Amino acid sequence: MQEGEILKSDFLKKFPFWLVGAVLYGISWPMPWNVNLSFLAWFALVFLFISLEKTNGFWRFFGIAWGFTFISYTICSGWFLQIPTNKFLIAIGALSESFSFPLPFIPYYFIKKRAGFNKSIFILPFLFVIGEWVYCSLEHNLSFLLVAHSQTANLWLIQYADVFGYLSVTFWVVLFNVLLYSALVQSGYRLFSFTFLKRSLLSALVMIALPLVYAGIRNHQIKREKPDSLSIAMIHTMFAPNPKSDQAVRNLDRIVELTDSVDYYSKKNKVRQDLYVWHEGAIPTGNKMYIRSFVQNAVHDWQVPLLSGMEYYLRMGETNAWQPVNRVVLFPVHPDTTDPLPFYDKIHLAPGWESIPYLSFFHKLGIRFAKEFKYHKKGDRLRLFEVPVRDRKVLIGTPICFEQNDPLLWNRMARLGAEGYIQVSFESWFGKTYFQKQVAYITRLRAIETRHGVARCSNGGLTFFVDSFGRIYSRAPDSESVTSDFLALSQKVTFFTRHQNLFPLMCLVVSAGYFVSVLCLGRFKPGRRGMDCAAGSEHSHRGDGPSSLPVAVL
Repeated sequence: MQEGEILKSDFLKKFPFWLVGAVLYGISWPMPWNVNLSFLAWFALVFLFISLEKTNGFWRFFGIAWGFTFISYTICSGWFLQIPTNKFLIAIGALSESFSFPLPFIPYYFIKKRAGFNKSIFILPFLFVIGEWVYCSLEHNLSFLLVAHSQTANLWLIQYADVFGYLSVTFWVVLFNVLLYSALVQSGYRLFSFTFLKRSLLSALVMIALPLVYAGIRNHQIKREKPDSLSIAMIHTMFAPNPKSDQAVRNLDRIVELTDSVDYYSKKNKVRQDLYVWHEGAIPTGNKMYIRSFVQNAVHDWQVPLLSGMEYYLRMGETNAWQPVNRVVLFPVHPDTTDPLPFYDKIHLAPGWESIPYLSFFHKLGIRFAKEFKYHKKGDRLRLFEVPVRDRKVLIGTPICFEQNDPLLWNRMARLGAEGYIQVSFESWFGKTYFQKQVAYITRLRAIETRHGVARCSNGGLTFFVDSFGRIYSRAPDSESVTSDFLALSQKVTFFTRHQNLFPLMCLVVSAGYFVSVLCLGRFKPGRRGMDCAAGSEHSHRGDGPSSLPVAVL
């Protein structure tokens, strides 16, 4: 067999190339090792495209796309099998995530039937943006496994998120795959041909060079800034999930001991601390006055305000039922006894274990659940905290745990005047697995989108500081410890923060226009599979029958 000739063995005709792509995409996510494999996502979808190009029938077409998603997500989110509690709910959530990725292939199937697979392939990046935009607006979404989050370890390649946000990263990843697939098609599926090497290298050069140039410009601008800062000490713990009441009180005692220690050495070394931070739910049963008094007395001794998560319950109307809220509270050094403590109640609740998705819709239908009061009550408004720093008060936004996946909430806080963020989380529910890194790295994407610094305080996860470029610094060890550093403040509002829906709306207009032109106006004639791939090529990339698959010879 001569070089350049197409292999047509029965094995390669039936080989599930999408499975290879699924494995590559799955391991491209942040893993426990310190090797950055995110570049695998740049071409992992090419294998999926190869399998889909030769597939007829809607359910088979969608089934391959869903199978690719399920396998890859099982690899990168297999953590849910290790969760000590709520395994079923987390498994359902992970299954729900697996339907977000294949959504764009539904409209694409009907487009490709009319225009041909390879002629319409460039509409896929736009469809992916719309698909993830729609998915993120649903109440049952988790939004952990968006395409954009596969690149959170690639700091220098996601800096343009401050212009069009996380969805622009999704667009970049899918477009890179489309360009490489197009180069493969134009070369007649000959991997080592000059045409493929030239087109693929040129595409890679453009796709990588543009983000790197933008990142260099941004990095230079940030280095020239001399922002005001907030000195923060965060207490990092590794407490087990769902502690009983007596254990929760002992955990609180331990947190106070750790804070006493950092306060003692800070004063001894004359290090200024503007704020102490505890993780989500660090204060158990905040309704009990003796617990709040205990914490307030400690704050008085430290002479440093405390920001902490708190368990709190609200009475449901005139009933005897009490409903929990996920709350963050600021304990000032000199509290006003006539006013309640400043607080913020979590708005974006985690579906399945903090909230019942679409509960308001069920209520409109007259449907109520017997134990719905055991789920968390949604916060009714967005609040910022005023932290006194020398001669002024600094406005701080405090996203709670799962809210790190909601960029629109971070944007709202920035537009209200937040100069920095303190994110509090309780993440020991998924155990000591590599998913800690995947969850934590989403925080750096929020920092880039808003160009605000973030202090991330977690129990069981990762505790660290993030600057406005997304660089992580002063990470706490993986055991009980304290990390202290300065959080840079900023009053700037990025383009994405001001126009957060502009990019998906642009993609929606482009996709709608293309869809109408193809399906309604008949701009393209129905294409036979394969005729639009390498027409005129000396070597056909097709085999003898409809199930044949083009594969480049080695």
